[in-house]
Amino acid sequence: MDLEEATKNMVIGSGFGTAPFATNSSGHQRPAMSLSDAIHSLQPYDKIVQIIEDNPAAVKDKGWHGLTPMHKAGLRGDRDVTKLLMQHGANINEPNDYGETPVHYACKRGNPVNIHEMVQAGGDIRVTDSAGRNALHHAASGGCVAAMHYLSEVCGMSFNDRDRNGQMAIHIVCYQGFQDAVKYLLRKQRSSVSSTDNFGNTAIHIACVNALSETCWTLLENSNCAILTQQNRDGKTPLDILLDGRTSSHLYVYKEMEYWSRSRNPKAPPKGPLFTWFFMLLLPFLAFSLIVYIGTFLGWYSSLVVCAMTLYLVGYVGFRSHRLSHISRWSNPVFCGAFAAGLIHTSVCYCVILLPDLWYEQPVFHIIIAIPLILIMFYLYIYLLLREPGGCRISKPGPTLNDPCMTIKHVALGLCKLDEFCPQCEIIKPERCRHCKLCEQCRIDMDHHCLFLLGCIAKNNHRQFVIFIFIVLIAQIMFVCNSMHWLVLMYPHGTWYDLSLLACQFQCWLLALMMLNFASIFWGVNLLKYQLGVVSYGVTTVWKPHKCVHSRLPWRHRLNNVMNFLAGKRTLTADDVYSTHKI
Repeated sequence: MDLEEATKNMVIGSGFGTAPFATNSSGHQRPAMSLSDAIHSLQPYDKIVQIIEDNPAAVKDKGWHGLTPMHKAGLRGDRDVTKLLMQHGANINEPNDYGETPVHYACKRGNPVNIHEMVQAGGDIRVTDSAGRNALHHAASGGCVAAMHYLSEVCGMSFNDRDRNGQMAIHIVCYQGFQDAVKYLLRKQRSSVSSTDNFGNTAIHIACVNALSETCWTLLENSNCAILTQQNRDGKTPLDILLDGRTSSHLYVYKEMEYWSRSRNPKAPPKGPLFTWFFMLLLPFLAFSLIVYIGTFLGWYSSLVVCAMTLYLVGYVGFRSHRLSHISRWSNPVFCGAFAAGLIHTSVCYCVILLPDLWYEQPVFHIIIAIPLILIMFYLYIYLLLREPGGCRISKPGPTLNDPCMTIKHVALGLCKLDEFCPQCEIIKPERCRHCKLCEQCRIDMDHHCLFLLGCIAKNNHRQFVIFIFIVLIAQIMFVCNSMHWLVLMYPHGTWYDLSLLACQFQCWLLALMMLNFASIFWGVNLLKYQLGVVSYGVTTVWKPHKCVHSRLPWRHRLNNVMNFLAGKRTLTADDVYSTHKI
């Protein structure tokens, strides 16, 4: 063997997991990928198998800071890769230079399936690293509710365990601002907001370091206003920490927190932006009423000014966010207020201006159709506002009689997917169930959250919602047609041009409402068409299985779905129809 070949073999044998160089098709040498790098860069499973077959000892190699391929597998979160490494002798409890084991890394990644695989293979979840943090602390640092829930419910770990700085899971999640994790720890009194670490810092002290507004508000809601004046060992309150910050976010959170620190009832939680909420709810109605009132004093230009100001109001409402700009992030009721304002103004205008003159011409029409239609419309509107949409509080049925409902353990066993676990409701979501972030609750057969009704459209009110859209459309068409008929009656000898001029001068309220209702008709038709299209395929707006979306149903089945939906019966997807025919 010559010197060049011996040197080459020596270099190949000294690599980390694989040879440091490989030869490509053009004959040039390139650095070969190590096992740790292959796992970390999410290389295919087959390639990882090939690297191990070429060098089985690579599973025990260490890289920077003592990281092994098993640490990388924990961070990757792939159970198959973890099992592969363990089959080739990888140590599941091998610590790195900071005392962190692969189990700790798996908990940071937050995949319960991978964590469970390591625990079943002998992974120690209670061992601590050099900072005194166990598996639950690392799960909190990753902000994964599913991992924390698994460690608590299945492994029996406590949320009150402290690291060497005296910090618990609630302190760790508040530093990063993981909202779902913060709410999870505060739910069912798993953690206390008033708990302090070795430096006297509460969770809200830590949240104020990075000016995490939503986290600060959540903590404040679950405690009281007096916590804002609590001092740590350095004598600093959360407000002092915010003042030390130099960003605009610190200043914004400080202004909000400082207001609540002066609460007259410091032992109670904040009430939230009630005045702002009701102001935004009533704004469209009051603003449009003021516009119409101003228009009565403008003579010939009244309708032009009223229509222009109405369009501006519509644009203002349309560009509002679905949440208030307040730190609490409450749902914005301005859209509900706008819809209610349109219903009330149109109904009052119809009954006060149009109905007295049209009654004598068509009394039967108004008795049989117009007035009952208005009453039904308002009944359905109140029904949709007050009716429970269909909340889901029970997990998906279990696989056996011994397991009536699925839990996080079934997720860890791979019997259901991780995304089926709801971290807010702590259930395994049944099929056709989705979580609404505005309502903060899971809904059965959820279609969407309707900003105009301040609630979800789901199993218990979806049918009534579609019927309500149809009735509102009829009422709008009826209002526009009757308004034109009324103008002809009031000015019988004028041309359409004369009618327009007279209406612009004396009927600004009526013309503005005609404009709004006419524009809303197009929007309502598109909405009704979309809803019936979704229903005809047996799906909802947010629940659309991939194979059902791309499968076409014959018109006969689609029509049956619409009829069954209106009758309150179950609709069938393309997959359901195919399975029925197959049987």
